[in-house]
Amino acid sequence: DKESHINHCANFINAIRTGEKLAAEISIGHLSALYAHLGNISHWVDERIFYDENTRRITNSEKADSLITPAYRSPWVFPSV
Repeated sequence: DKESHINHCANFINAIRTGEKLAAEISIGHLSALYAHLGNISHWVDERIFYDENTRRITNSEKADSLITPAYRSPWVFPSV
């Protein structure tokens, strides 16, 4: 719900400002977003996909793999890790 989302955002900002403990670990947020994105990508390409966590790539579809990282407008770039 909206109130829960607002509380979560406030917790995140307070953690940045004060060092307050996060209500949810970053890794949980990463996995939640990853699974949602992979589900969307699978739907968009209309096929089952296989994701390799080590390489962070979809291994069985170039089309699906190309959707993992969006195309950015110049001068914006995706930061390299």
